[in-house]
Amino acid sequence: MTKTKRRSAVLLLLLLALPAALAAQRSTADAEVAFTYGVRAYNQGDWSEAVRRFEEAVAADPDHAEAREWLAVARRNQARTGEAVAAPGFGGLLALRDQPRFDLRAGASYGQDSNPLLMPEGAVASIPGVGAFFDVPDDEVANLDLRAAVYPFYGRAGWSLGLVGEAKAARFSDLDFLDETQWRGALQLAWGSDPQGFLTGPLGFSRVPFGHSRTALLFQVGTGETELDGDPLIQVDQAALSFTFRETVKTATQVEIDAQSRDLLDGQAESDVLSASVSQIFYLGRRDRSLRVGVLRSEEDGGIAGDVTTLGGTAELVLPLSKSLTLQLAATRRQDDFEPASGSGFEDTTLRAAGALTWSLPHGLYLVGRASWTDRDSDFRRLAFFEERDYDRTTAGLGIQWLF
Repeated sequence: MTKTKRRSAVLLLLLLALPAALAAQRSTADAEVAFTYGVRAYNQGDWSEAVRRFEEAVAADPDHAEAREWLAVARRNQARTGEAVAAPGFGGLLALRDQPRFDLRAGASYGQDSNPLLMPEGAVASIPGVGAFFDVPDDEVANLDLRAAVYPFYGRAGWSLGLVGEAKAARFSDLDFLDETQWRGALQLAWGSDPQGFLTGPLGFSRVPFGHSRTALLFQVGTGETELDGDPLIQVDQAALSFTFRETVKTATQVEIDAQSRDLLDGQAESDVLSASVSQIFYLGRRDRSLRVGVLRSEEDGGIAGDVTTLGGTAELVLPLSKSLTLQLAATRRQDDFEPASGSGFEDTTLRAAGALTWSLPHGLYLVGRASWTDRDSDFRRLAFFEERDYDRTTAGLGIQWLF
């Protein structure tokens, strides 16, 4: 056989083997995802879900020895105890291996916004280059988001590191001057473990090892920028600390402190914000079914409308409806007291209710429906008969997310 023919044969073999290699790599990735969720379900005492996830892992990768071992144990527990199993205590959780080192999430949604300009009823708005609005305009909006994170190391009894980058975009159908683009980067240093495998803070969440440490810390530092129709709107440098104390299997207390330095409207104003919040979490029989109630206080110095003091309260409910369907509900009340550099102060009270329904699909896909309602009532008046800062707003949308 000549050298040319040998090269052609080798190339042909490589081309034939490439699809099989890629398929095998994808099967291994699917098995790892299913195995991770199976371990999480096992620690929550949900034997049926654990069995289903471990079976998915074995089906995707028949050589996954760990998945086979965990599947056998989960089946024995399911046969012995049935479905009525309480969430295990701190001493009842198994030691688990670390989370994956890489996390990628991408999402897209499309929906309706009843009042993107935040206009009160009966208002007239005139925007140079756009035109006048004699009624509250609504619009369709498309949202895109991407999140990539790398976790260089985990420590079961110590520190874990996360590096996160996020980008988001909102594109309006008619009111394109409201198109918004955001990006943010953050470094997250965590101490401790968690039964669900992640800790949350003001800059989002960070993965940590599965476990049951009674206390956990999350330090976050980051920077980000928001642009409106391509022009700088706000640039933020941020540092935050989140502390979680798990008093019992069914409760946990979380304290968050957040400090921000803001550059507004490309240097037209600069402000500093310091906020603190305390929330109590109640786990309702299992770790992924919970109620959170909390309070917030923040101080902003040098904002566009002057100094601002904010008091707020929130309640959040996470309620699994089935193995693949989860409902999330949230309600907040926020009171902002403004002290302008000139003129008299005023107060805004904002009520907001939001909900999301998530349907888990195979291969890390999630179908998500969201809706929200917001109402702001202000005592700011330039004209006695017109409530110019009051508004109502509703949004609704449907989207899909992919988690790798």
